[in-house]
Amino acid sequence: IILIDPEREYAQMSTLFGGQVIRLSPGSAHHINPFDLPRVHAENQDTVEHSDRLADHVQRLHTLLEIMLADRTPTGAGKLKSEEKGLLDRALYEAYRRVGITKEIRTHDRLAPLMRDLYDVLSADEESPDPTGLKSRLHRFVHGSLAGLFAGPTNVSLDRVVVDFDIKDLETELRPIGLFLVSNFVWTESFHSTIPRMLIVDEAATLMDYESGAIFLEDLVRRARKRYLGVTVISQNPLIFSGSAIPANCATHILMRQDATTLDLVQQMFRLSSREVQLLRRLPAGEALFLTNEKRLHVRFEASE
Repeated sequence: IILIDPEREYAQMSTLFGGQVIRLSPGSAHHINPFDLPRVHAENQDTVEHSDRLADHVQRLHTLLEIMLADRTPTGAGKLKSEEKGLLDRALYEAYRRVGITKEIRTHDRLAPLMRDLYDVLSADEESPDPTGLKSRLHRFVHGSLAGLFAGPTNVSLDRVVVDFDIKDLETELRPIGLFLVSNFVWTESFHSTIPRMLIVDEAATLMDYESGAIFLEDLVRRARKRYLGVTVISQNPLIFSGSAIPANCATHILMRQDATTLDLVQQMFRLSSREVQLLRRLPAGEALFLTNEKRLHVRFEASE
């Protein structure tokens, strides 16, 4: 079980079951390198979905870099311009090329580049002006106050029965980065594994606020089942799922008490009857409407000792 824990609610449970708590913050000793490529054993290469896994992973790095580098607008998260994406695409491939990694799978076991390698590529021509400003925006993640997040190779693993990724110490603007780093790391580790795992993403709205982040999470939910990975997505804001493919790709929906501002939306999304709507309005803590396999059950969750 892998937990993404924004409010440090699961640490005690993780410790109880002999798990591990991994704290992500600018000053933490724990690191996740987003440049790590999924590894596929030779006997499993025939089942690989994409012939060019480097291109697939570069697209996920574009998602991370947009979350990191795009300016926020008054209406929410911004997006990188096409010129900026084009420059980053060339720089990402060059960063991999410098460490000997190409689209050939046999090169993917080599040590992956780090964020500072991407920065070095962008800084290669010091005489040329940087019209996009990408290098200056990336600086704080490499040499500035946030460098600790990307300071070294990945030094965490998923070898415990419960792994709790604690992102409480990340500032609000950094939490989407933390959510993406962990989700992408779990996907990368699960790509070549046959170990059944469950990923629980709490406060998913933090990542869904970004268009690229929402697309990434939707893709993760859609493809995870093929990699022995189950995904549970939690949010107190049902609005983020109104235009999302996530509900359609989930076998089970658990609806807890809703207030008047969200009842109409939830009723429309899940085609609830008027009786079910009234139930959601008055559910006490610990009770829910449980939807699965076309069954609708009123349930109560009770924790064992």
